[in-house]
Amino acid sequence: MDWTGFRVVTAATLEPVTVAELKTYARIDGTDYDSMLSGYISACRAALEKHTGRTFLTTSCELSLDSFPDDNGAIYLPYPPVQSVTSIYYNQESDGANTLLASSLYQADLYSVYPRIVPAYDEDWPDTRDMLNAVRVTYVTGYGDDDSDVPAAIRECIKSLATDLFEHPETNVELRLEENRTYQFLLNAYSIPGCV
Repeated sequence: MDWTGFRVVTAATLEPVTVAELKTYARIDGTDYDSMLSGYISACRAALEKHTGRTFLTTSCELSLDSFPDDNGAIYLPYPPVQSVTSIYYNQESDGANTLLASSLYQADLYSVYPRIVPAYDEDWPDTRDMLNAVRVTYVTGYGDDDSDVPAAIRECIKSLATDLFEHPETNVELRLEENRTYQFLLNAYSIPGCV
């Protein structure tokens, strides 16, 4: 699976954990550290998304490929869960025109561990011009729009990691999730094999 052409188009506007929730969890009073705690939440969310190979809140993404897969193979979409496929554009082989692929020409499996797009029944992927990023798939990922849509185990990991960063900043030069059995236990159900 070639995911080198992946990028975030529009990032989520919220975090899975609010500063108020983290302060309650960590028993922090006042507002002196709110900005710092917000940064810790963002950093921990990013680390856990990378660790699990998932996106937590609604995010618009794009995957660029140099061509459609050979033999009508599947296009695999990184960073599930995938909510929807927005569009597929490609550059036609004949004149290089940027063309929208009709949604009736492909089908999407958004429920598998590795979400994928394949040609519709009795259809083929169109030929593309021999150029970089000739195929561009835009799609929406994440568990939902609200922080409560994110699984509780992931939210608990974010709170625990952020609290650890707050209480022991001198010992957290880097987050070593693989060395912590509690985090591993909570995150194993959400980690995508081959994505971490």
